[in-house]
Amino acid sequence: MRKERTKSGTSQSGEHAGTIDAINRDAIEKLAYEYWLNRGCPVGSAEEDWIEAERTLHAAASTEQRAAASSGVDPRKFGTAMKAAG
Repeated sequence: MRKERTKSGTSQSGEHAGTIDAINRDAIEKLAYEYWLNRGCPVGSAEEDWIEAERTLHAAASTEQRAAASSGVDPRKFGTAMKAAG
């Protein structure tokens, strides 16, 4: 499976490459911050929270794209995970 670089610099498999357009850095940052707050603001967990936020948003975007594809809607015109996270 082919790996591609995301805007955040992490490597991801080709199956998630199309979803990066639907997820922006601000959405990841906001969700990671929420995770950090919910965990009691521990020191040294920023990377862990960021990765979990990316996974969550990628999964949501992939689910939306599959739903759009199965309904015949152009996935680029379907709602994005970024909107849901904002």
